Amino acid sequence: MCVPVQSLSISKLILKLKDERVQLQLCCSFFVAALLLVLPVTFFISHKVMAEDVRRPDDEESYLDKAMIMDERFLDQFNYFLDKRKNLTYVTVRQEQSQHIMARSYDPNYRTYMALNLLNVTITQNATDQNVTHAAIRAVEAVGSKHMLRMEHFIMDYIQSVTKRSENVERLQRLINKAKEDYNVILDMVEDVELKERIESHWSHFRTSHTPGIDHHCLRPYPNASELLKVFDSALYFESDCSCGYRKTYWTEDDFETAVAWTYIFVTCVVFGILFSLWSWRNKSHK
Repeated sequence: MCVPVQSLSISKLILKLKDERVQLQLCCSFFVAALLLVLPVTFFISHKVMAEDVRRPDDEESYLDKAMIMDERFLDQFNYFLDKRKNLTYVTVRQEQSQHIMARSYDPNYRTYMALNLLNVTITQNATDQNVTHAAIRAVEAVGSKHMLRMEHFIMDYIQSVTKRSENVERLQRLINKAKEDYNVILDMVEDVELKERIESHWSHFRTSHTPGIDHHCLRPYPNASELLKVFDSALYFESDCSCGYRKTYWTEDDFETAVAWTYIFVTCVVFGILFSLWSWRNKSHK
């Protein structure tokens, strides 16, 4: 039986269209599957990289310790952003928001008042020297963290107004005086000489190790406002050993969104590349 050539051509065209439809369905299926695999991984990484644990511990001592650990992480992030010339406002805003949420208060002095109150209670209850020392150290860290955040804001403003040197020296001196006043409140609450010496030692170490943007070895002895501003100039604008290092790198939401976009583009290219290779191999095998 003779089959017309036209009928054979139509049959081949139908088969070809069916094959292309199947290939298109496979392509879409692979692409959707790839996205479904990437999506949960992306959100998991986002949670690990960007999320901040702001759950408040039950007792006040644990809360103060956790708040200090959080501030140290944000200080390291601030130093990283400062070194890379990234948006410093992003760090300070996140730091303040996270601390407010964990404290359940927007009072900037909330943590300091709590630490001072705990120190007072510990002293009046005739607690052991070890407990009084821990309470005093927490009070020093609370005062120091508040000063550290003020210094971060000062650096942000200083970078924008470097020509107003005299005004910056006066402002920096006021910040130093305010921190000293808060610190003296702690000393006035303590009568034991040895404990005062330990508090002074911890305060001296805290100031030098928690000054944003400056390595601690450039702050010994701790300079006055005018000299400190020169150290800032050296660290911020010149190749200097006084620039503070950082322990790890950090991402912003914009960095993460860019990485996610490139990840999806990469996955799309890989999936279509595999399908194109399979399609090319199939065509060659049918010839």
